[in-house]
Amino acid sequence: MNNSLKFLLTDVLDDATISASSTTSGLPASNAQDVLVRKVYRSTASTNEWLKFDVGAATTINCLMIANHNLTLGSVVKFQGHASDSWASPSLDTNLTVATDAQGNNVMKIAHFYATNQEYRWFRLYMEPGTGNASPVDIGRVMAGRYIEPKRNLRDGFTLTTIDPSRGKNTVGRQAYWTTRRQYEELTYALTDVNEDQADELLGIYAEVGKHSPLVVALDPIDRTSHNTFYCQFMTDVSRQQRLLHQYGIQDIVFQEKN
Repeated sequence: MNNSLKFLLTDVLDDATISASSTTSGLPASNAQDVLVRKVYRSTASTNEWLKFDVGAATTINCLMIANHNLTLGSVVKFQGHASDSWASPSLDTNLTVATDAQGNNVMKIAHFYATNQEYRWFRLYMEPGTGNASPVDIGRVMAGRYIEPKRNLRDGFTLTTIDPSRGKNTVGRQAYWTTRRQYEELTYALTDVNEDQADELLGIYAEVGKHSPLVVALDPIDRTSHNTFYCQFMTDVSRQQRLLHQYGIQDIVFQEKN
């Protein structure tokens, strides 16, 4: 697997039969399949918790993303796969790590990309929060599937903007009250001189998800896997300028992270 831009459009877990080790009333396991990432699943306990997915038949995946979780550094997190509903020794048993930023804050998303395809009927996300964290587990979204890797590495050319949507009013010489909201990223992208095949790939992605459906965009799937993988949506249409010799210029495309 190379470290080029990857997209995940189709989540094979969305239509799976899902169950959980424990469930808080009003925050069911099915929330982890809901496209609204703020609509979380919540356990009732904090040890030996799991979400289990029966996809109905052996299904291939090579990447996964967990969005809007409250797990902390040191948590035991595993993504598992098996041919049957038996978890004593699953065939796939991937240890996942909760990433942190430079200030030691937990990054509220986990991504993983496999070097080879994994094919199972049953999948399970196992979670045990780190020492000192007795809170129930929150999970906003679990996605797994097969990524799309464009023929041209489109990673170079993205501009990342961190946006603070907090609301308040600055007053000269006075401290203002602010309503604090969670920050998010916007990914702005433009390309010059792409050929027809490369332009068609972007148009195909847009045709499938449009502005209405979320997708996963991974800018750095090897070196900064969780930091630079985003659960997001197209915020613009795909505009291209035709040039000589079947070349195109792709105008600014904006993906906005959803949290």
